[in-house]
Amino acid sequence: MYARTEETRVINENIDPAEVLRSRLHNAPCVFQLSDIAGAAVALPPGSADFRYHSIHFRLVSRADENLCALPRIGARNCPADAPASSSNQCDFSTESCGRFACHFLDAISYGGTHQFMKSYQRLFIFGLLVLGLTAILSPWAAAAWEQFITGRPGWADYHYPFSRIFDRFFMISGVILFFVCRRFLKLGSLKEVGLLPRTHAARDVSLGAALAIGSMAVLTLLMSLTDAFTPFFRLSASETLARCGKALLAAVSVAFLEEIFFRGIIFKGLLEDMRPMRAYLLSNLFFSAIHFVQPADEQVLSGIEPLAGFRHLIGSFGPFLNPGLLPGFFGLFLIGAVLCYAFQRTATLYMSMGLHAGWILSIKTFGVFGHYAKEDLGWMFGSTEPKVVSGVISWIGIIIVGGLVYLLSRGRSGLPSVDIAPDSAVNATTR
Repeated sequence: MYARTEETRVINENIDPAEVLRSRLHNAPCVFQLSDIAGAAVALPPGSADFRYHSIHFRLVSRADENLCALPRIGARNCPADAPASSSNQCDFSTESCGRFACHFLDAISYGGTHQFMKSYQRLFIFGLLVLGLTAILSPWAAAAWEQFITGRPGWADYHYPFSRIFDRFFMISGVILFFVCRRFLKLGSLKEVGLLPRTHAARDVSLGAALAIGSMAVLTLLMSLTDAFTPFFRLSASETLARCGKALLAAVSVAFLEEIFFRGIIFKGLLEDMRPMRAYLLSNLFFSAIHFVQPADEQVLSGIEPLAGFRHLIGSFGPFLNPGLLPGFFGLFLIGAVLCYAFQRTATLYMSMGLHAGWILSIKTFGVFGHYAKEDLGWMFGSTEPKVVSGVISWIGIIIVGGLVYLLSRGRSGLPSVDIAPDSAVNATTR
């Protein structure tokens, strides 16, 4: 295998993976991925060469090279093979060295599967489709089996569950089962990769985020009271108030923790590594907003075996998207998601976004404990559609102000590292 020392493109490839697997050689040379821009010039040190396996490009570097640590690790794309190297400027790696590298590489991709090169959000997307498909196929049979089991049994009349509830329960069961089956495939990344490390500023970030969220909701409540849109008073006894607030706090903390890891630590960060920030913000928060409007279709109890009931229920869950009245609430949730992503990007950890998320959930869930809306339609200022507190213009302005305060409070933080994305024109040039 040969490579020019001044270019990054592939010269030749002739390694037989089957032969390498049989030989099981070890101590491979160190490997670095190449530039994804065709023709990009780079100074290769002596004792280096290029290698391509399918669409992934690598640089082989001798362990004796003293400049090894200075080589960058760059994203890979499929570059066209270069012309043969000139005899005066080429590096020849022995078959044994190439075999050692290929052995390590084939071990890394686990039986040759390309899933090792997928991002976490891509693997989660495939996993979610598998869980939904399994649930849609098996849930009607589970519902029919349950109805058959309770029929004729005295005292079991109250256990006729609607199909939507059985679908939800079976979805969780399928998710747990497939999680253990696919746990090697998922590989969601380390704690640092999803934004849970380092914890140097964790307590401070959570406290600041929660204070910003609760403070913004307190100001919104004050404005709603001044405009007669909200009537504040203690609706419950002290013990009931504490109980409701305790449950709301528990829900806020758990939901914020799980959703921030999923939507920001996995989805947003994965997109941010693959595309420009504006597009990553747009796609991740469109998904974040949309998922909050997916609702069970109906409360029907199946009377027999209906194999397509699961798919009908799944399609019907997207019925709310046919209602144009969801747009104000959808936009409000999009702004909330954008601020949470921004907090993650500015601090490089999820703790401030978790504090913001938990504070907003706690405030919304305890809204009815300390008063009630004066009217059903709060108008354009505070929202005429569900969710009311999120769908008003005043709320949108408040969310944007919170984003500005996140910027001020995170000055001096390193933030998430920027990723250089090759221009589309350069990417297209590599496939010609």
